[in-house]
Amino acid sequence: GDGRKEDNYDLWHYEVECLIKAKYSEGVIAQAIRRSLKSEASKVIMQLGPEATASQMLHKMDNIFGNLERGENIMEEFYRTSQQKGEDSISWSCRLEEIFRRALMKGIVKADERNEKLRSRFWHGLNQWLKDITSYKYDTILDFDDLRKEIRMIEKEHENKKPTPVMAVTASQDEETDQDLQGIIQQINTR
Repeated sequence: GDGRKEDNYDLWHYEVECLIKAKYSEGVIAQAIRRSLKSEASKVIMQLGPEATASQMLHKMDNIFGNLERGENIMEEFYRTSQQKGEDSISWSCRLEEIFRRALMKGIVKADERNEKLRSRFWHGLNQWLKDITSYKYDTILDFDDLRKEIRMIEKEHENKKPTPVMAVTASQDEETDQDLQGIIQQINTR
């Protein structure tokens, strides 16, 4: 991409890391980097010259387009964030994982801390009604991905038990009828 959006840059950086880990030759990776860039980002690499290595290019790109957040700010966000009203547990867990990934990239957390930190923060950040009905799952399921799956199933079951919109309208009409009747009774009592 052109390196303007942080999410795009993170994805581009990840793709380059995958090429490096796949042990492609330095020349192939450097060529892939040059071909993947557009606009301003390609001009940045041009300044390094045609002999620039993939490592040099990646270093330059990180300095210009990389994440500038301080690690402690990322961890503060990680521990402060919670499931938003109207947000399902999957969206919440994916948002939490993204924050953890950013902390991991900054070296603030270690990969072997992933499961316990995500599992704990995920459950503690759930909406209260969901925490109330899933506390036994948190106590018994020690794997983050398994806990997420179980909570997702419980959330889905709970959604299926909610009244349909037609039932909600009927309930609303019943409340209006009750209020009308109470008003009439009050008028009769007054007379």
